[in-house]
This record gives sequence, C-alpha cells and structure tokens, in this order.
Amino acid sequence: MGKRVYPIFPGDLGIPIQKPLVFPFGATPGSTEREQGVAYEKRVRELRFEKLVMLFKYYGIPPENDWWPSLAWHLACDFVPGMQVVDRLPRRARPREKWGLELEHRFCEEIDAIRAEPSRPNIDAAIKIARERHPNDWGKYKVPTLETRYHELKKERRRRDKLLGQIAMLSGFFSSTA
Repeated sequence: MGKRVYPIFPGDLGIPIQKPLVFPFGATPGSTEREQGVAYEKRVRELRFEKLVMLFKYYGIPPENDWWPSLAWHLACDFVPGMQVVDRLPRRARPREKWGLELEHRFCEEIDAIRAEPSRPNIDAAIKIARERHPNDWGKYKVPTLETRYHELKKERRRRDKLLGQIAMLSGFFSSTA
C-alpha cells in the first residue's frame, strides 16, 4: 500500500510541541519533582487546547457546545482510509501462480529422471535440459525460478513423506491395541 498523504496544517498546527520549549527558557516551575511534573502536564494541556482551538478554526467549525461531532467528522474524513473517496482502488500484486499436483509431480519426475541419466547433470543443468526438451511446459519459466520451485517441491515432498510415515506408524499402533 502506498504512503498515505495527510493534509498540511498551517502555522503552529503543523509544528509539534517540543519538550524543551514548553516553558520559556526551559525552566519548569515548582520546587519538587512532583510539582514540576504537574506543572509540565498542565502546560502541555494548555498548549494542546490552544492548538485544538486552531484546529476548529482550520476546519471552519464555529465554537459551540456541540463542536466535537463536527471535528470528529472532519478528522475522520481526512485520516480514516474507509472514509476517503478515491478514483480507483490501488492495484494489488498478482497472486503467485499455483501449479497443480500433476504439474508439480511431472516437473520433479522429469528433473530427477534427467539427473539419473549417465551424464548426471546438476539441478541447474537438468532444468536447462528439461526446458530444451519441453519448451511448452517449462520454457516459459526462468531457470532460477524453476530451480527454486524444484527445491520447494522436494522439501514439501520430504515433509509430506515424513507425515505419511508418522500416520502409518500411528495407524499401526492403534490397530495393534484394538
């Protein structure tokens, strides 16, 4: 998803409150740490309220008792993606092409058969030979893509064989105990 564009607020609305500048000369009033903390929070609240009044003016909301729903509406329209109006939805990436079980089986069998030949080529060379022999099936894919796919399929087969072995072992266990 692309970077969201936010409205540019003018003046002090576009500038964050900086901690060192909350009080003039950076001196927080109060003699104890607790008093200074309370004074700091109070001053930050005052500065935020001043900016809130500026925000009402920015959106053209008159100062009335029921200004909160209006402000919420304007902020939601500016910042909530579901409230935005766009010309078209952004395009999503194309989903990965899925091979059927038959194509996966054929590919692995073909590469394994080529590797079993007397010349015993490595996987990369076997894939190049398969692409030459069957350009309609494998020629549309690049060699690195097919090599990655081959390793993924072999890994998946090992996982599946291990799982089937465990199932067979468990089924033998349960049939002997019955």
